[in-house]
Amino acid sequence: MISDDAQRQYQIAQKEGTRYVNDAISRGENPYLPALDDIVDTVKLNAQYLGYMDIPMDLIKGTKTRGRQDAFAGNFMPLLGEGTEFRAKWVQLCDSHFDEGIHDPIVVLEYYGKFYVQEGNKRVSVLKSLGARAIYAQVTRLNPEPSDSHDYKVYKEFIKFYSLSKTYLVWFTHRTMYAKLQSALGFEPEHVWTDEERQAFTSRFYFFKNVFTEKQKSDPHDIDVSTALLCWLQVFPYECLKTYTNKQLIDSLNKVWPEISYLSRHQKEELSIEPVSSEKNFFARLFASTRSSLCVAFVYAATTGGSNWVHGHEMSAEYLKQQLGDRVVVKNYYADPDNADEVMNRVVSDGADVMFVTAPTLIGATRRIKTLHPDIFVLVCALAMPMAGVRTYYARSYEAKFISGAIAGAMSDANEIGFIAKYPIYGVPAEINAFALGARMTNPDVRIKLKWTCLPGNPEEELLNEGVTVFSSHDIISRTELKDNESVGTYMYENGVFVPLSAPKWNWGTFYEKVVRFILSGEWDPEDDNDKSLTYWWGLSSGVMDVYLSNELPDSAKQLGNILKQGIIHNTFDIFGGPLKDNKGRTQNDGTKALSLEEIKKMRWLLDNVDGKVPEFEELLPMAQGLTRILGVYRKHIAPGKEGFII
Repeated sequence: MISDDAQRQYQIAQKEGTRYVNDAISRGENPYLPALDDIVDTVKLNAQYLGYMDIPMDLIKGTKTRGRQDAFAGNFMPLLGEGTEFRAKWVQLCDSHFDEGIHDPIVVLEYYGKFYVQEGNKRVSVLKSLGARAIYAQVTRLNPEPSDSHDYKVYKEFIKFYSLSKTYLVWFTHRTMYAKLQSALGFEPEHVWTDEERQAFTSRFYFFKNVFTEKQKSDPHDIDVSTALLCWLQVFPYECLKTYTNKQLIDSLNKVWPEISYLSRHQKEELSIEPVSSEKNFFARLFASTRSSLCVAFVYAATTGGSNWVHGHEMSAEYLKQQLGDRVVVKNYYADPDNADEVMNRVVSDGADVMFVTAPTLIGATRRIKTLHPDIFVLVCALAMPMAGVRTYYARSYEAKFISGAIAGAMSDANEIGFIAKYPIYGVPAEINAFALGARMTNPDVRIKLKWTCLPGNPEEELLNEGVTVFSSHDIISRTELKDNESVGTYMYENGVFVPLSAPKWNWGTFYEKVVRFILSGEWDPEDDNDKSLTYWWGLSSGVMDVYLSNELPDSAKQLGNILKQGIIHNTFDIFGGPLKDNKGRTQNDGTKALSLEEIKKMRWLLDNVDGKVPEFEELLPMAQGLTRILGVYRKHIAPGKEGFII
């Protein structure tokens, strides 16, 4: 005798299936289960037997063949009515499950991380209608043919992750996210999960998924649970999923929800290219709550032996105190990725209202402290690092490099000029290309010989041995003048000494003063940052960047430098506005329109008069890999490190 419960369950499932079909048809979509044989020629694919395992119901997407497609809706719910053999068997199977459970494994094929049922469709249907999360299955993987597609590259990373974890619970849309998850769980890159670790992760994953799914109902976003979990793990330790109550997990998820919301909209960072004056209308400014004073914390990278970069920001912090007097209390802190959380917690306990983080390698701790303390104004000195709640800042240094390039081209007697770059991070290719364009303006036949300090060897010595006499090297960060016989900025090697020509100059104090005054005015509400990512990317017109012209220059060269500077400040010409080809022969701009700031910021190509390339991550010296992992032009393709990571 078939139970009434099984009969009622079929009716519920059939209604759900009928509703799915009607909705799919109204959207113009296929209402029935997809067949793997219609997607790919399974005979031609390399089959790999994986054995028996529990697989997530969510990843069962269809059947192996078209047979009985009309019996199931696309969500595996039954469709056939009274008196059919299909219904009788479905109800009988459901009744059997109520009595003793369904134990026989189904047989599935896995293709690109999705499962297609070869045997056991009704078992899937019954268990899915009852809300089962997983089903026991015999799995054979069909390995796709190699290609350069994004999907294939992501899948190959999943295969590597699966070889370590033996779980199908997580699925990402970006290939580096698997390595990021491995790191966030506290595992080494090649760590093979134990059975206990896999069981613990499964339990914690579903705990998170249940809370996340409920949150999605009240505030829906287009983001998958795996990405949401990875975002959460950047702020909260993995062990919290073991100790948190349901309420604690809800509270923690609410804290990272602004970041999840930002990720779900796939927004690009907004660029503020001129100094802040007002981001609100007249009435908002009228009622803004002004502040009498602020406690401003500067967090620097802890270094041994001093750092020109750190010293420049330290001097800028002193400049801020001089300009604002008793309206600011300035405190300095020094941290590295190993103790950054401890240092930033001290910043909060010391009463900071504003925190300037001058080292992007501290981004992991920065994101955590901002999430836990949303009322603090937090800014990180970095480019192309979008995140909700944290503003970033940098300078359009390529403008100054263009002028230096023009000076170098005018002063060189040869057709070769050296360019010594530090790291392959966003913004640096734009600097190299702008310099090359400036040099070509004054010397049409010039070639730029590119070297990197992040690679083994001595770039300056190598260039001198190759006969190069004019160079571009490190910028001036912490001084106010050019010194004789020093290889800084753009310089010339003549009669055994270095002769300074020009140099970009970073004036961070100007930036800090303008931003702090903006906060003091009450016009920046931290809640404004919850749904956007803003980067201040100011140039010569702001005063944050400048160009020093050496007294050693002829008057004509000085005049040229000043003319170009005024042209950039007043926007009378566009550095990247003309036809541009890279050194691989590809057209990067046909000259009909200007490159956008987004295109300039994220350049990865080099101009056709540049001899050299952007080095691969594996080629870099260990000391250069930390910063490059965070800000590098190929950071989406490399594994995370202890410095932290962004999604």
